[in-house]
Amino acid sequence: MATKKKKKRKRYKVKVGRIIFLLLFLAVICLGVRLFLDAKGMYEEAKTAKHELEEIMPLIKSENYEAAQEKTEDIHQIIKDIRENLAKTPWKYCDKLPKYGPDFVTGCRLLEIADQMMDKYLDDGFSLLKEIPLSSLKVDDTFNVVGAMKYLDFAEAALPDMEAIVNEVAEMQLSLDTNGLLQKYSAKAQQLFDLYHQAEVYIPFLKAFFGQGGDRLYILAAQNSAEIRAGGGFPGSMGTIRIKDGFLSIGEFRSVWDVLLEVLPYEWMITDQERYLFWAWLEYPRDASYDPYFPKVAQIWAESYEARMGEHIDGVISMTPIIIQKILACTGPITLDDGTVLDGTNATKFIQSDIYMKYLNSEAIMWGYEEGNAISDALFSNVATSAMASVFTGINLDTIPKFINMVKEGLDERIIMIWMENADEEQTVKNIGAAGTFNTDPSKPQLGVYFSNSNPSKMGWYLDLDISVSDPVVLDNGSFRYTVSVSMTNTIDWYTAYYAGQYIAGETELGYLISYLHLVAPAGGYISGYWMDNGYWMDEDEYMGSQIVFARYFYIGPQENVTAHFYVTTAPGAQSPMTVVHTPTLQEYR
Repeated sequence: MATKKKKKRKRYKVKVGRIIFLLLFLAVICLGVRLFLDAKGMYEEAKTAKHELEEIMPLIKSENYEAAQEKTEDIHQIIKDIRENLAKTPWKYCDKLPKYGPDFVTGCRLLEIADQMMDKYLDDGFSLLKEIPLSSLKVDDTFNVVGAMKYLDFAEAALPDMEAIVNEVAEMQLSLDTNGLLQKYSAKAQQLFDLYHQAEVYIPFLKAFFGQGGDRLYILAAQNSAEIRAGGGFPGSMGTIRIKDGFLSIGEFRSVWDVLLEVLPYEWMITDQERYLFWAWLEYPRDASYDPYFPKVAQIWAESYEARMGEHIDGVISMTPIIIQKILACTGPITLDDGTVLDGTNATKFIQSDIYMKYLNSEAIMWGYEEGNAISDALFSNVATSAMASVFTGINLDTIPKFINMVKEGLDERIIMIWMENADEEQTVKNIGAAGTFNTDPSKPQLGVYFSNSNPSKMGWYLDLDISVSDPVVLDNGSFRYTVSVSMTNTIDWYTAYYAGQYIAGETELGYLISYLHLVAPAGGYISGYWMDNGYWMDEDEYMGSQIVFARYFYIGPQENVTAHFYVTTAPGAQSPMTVVHTPTLQEYR
């Protein structure tokens, strides 16, 4: 009897076990079906999102912002739906899967990131696009400064979040991403952030320059390096940058003789010391750049322009012609009114030599300068206006890195210098190294070498300025002493001088450089043991807080060389080797 009961219990347990197994099996099947259906649904949603994502950029480029926003919001909703599904009971345990669990976690995190970023920036981004369409940033020959500033503010607010996300994504691994798309996209985004960081040092200056959309007027001075001066060159033509009602425009370049006073009143800004250092040249606004200290030069130009033209000047931007070639290397060629094509390889030679030799040589001006001057002035204006306009039409993601490098080179080489009337705004200029001042940091010593030619001519084209600096000797007090020579060579020959004639090769002495040399010591340091191999006299003084050593009015004839020799001692404890900044020359473009 007991044996029968045991057999019944055993059969019962077997049946119960089978029932439980069957129920579990059905549960697994149901779970699998549910996961399959969920997965299939999410897969279809993901395909829809991918398709709509591909349509968004073309819609934005065509400025159909309403449709672009609608598709973006659809994608956002799909992301929310998928996240909601993945948070439910069957799916939330997928992170425990032995092989694909980490991929599941990464996928969920990516969805979370996308959801959060769209929540935070989607509405504001499209509101900005609708308020200021991209096409409204460039209207005819003007640039929408207010619009640009709003885009800049939006980018500044969003980029820190986005960069943190890109850095996080760059560390993620997806075994299912066999094509490495995740890493490719994050690398592309990182390039954009690197580009932003290269440019962000200039943002405070740009905000100051744009004046937060207020009306501004700046002088844009084109210094002619062929008529070389310590600060760059004779400013043969000057244009304007005007910001009015939120739009920036570049005015026509006009002869310096038409926009500046011919002579400054005696009491205006010029000191006896400045007259001694630079003779009387600073009394003539057009010749102010015999002074290498750009803020002084810019103030003279601004005051003179205001007195002559009756408009207040908020700042001055100076450029030498070399910048034209650098701009065209970024934007591509331009065609002048006479059919000449200029690009990043030939612009400097054309505007600093070829024009003069073609229209103003000794034969061309035999019956007068007027026609040649009119043609060359028109071409100079054509070049300057076209090149500056190409800056605004040529900026895009591909050219921005080139522009950033161009600006950095221009600032380092004193090809670009800027002065702002407002002291706070001028500080932003100093922060980007554009002020054209003297070295102020004793830990980073810099020697200044500045050259001027007072022979009315275009002889700057023929100057070679070569600076030799020895290895330093360490002194007992921790200073560094360098042996320096500055070689000044006049490369013109007599035949070229005679063919070129007085307009090009010199009205005072044909073929000669009538030279001025100014040497500015590093901050906290000094220049000593100075002499010139032609026996010419040198002197020293203190100017703008720095020691300045100078020689004035010495002649360098055709094919002749004069070299200045001296020692430079830095301040104790300099943290880097001494660098040299000098007047931009044209020798590498000949």
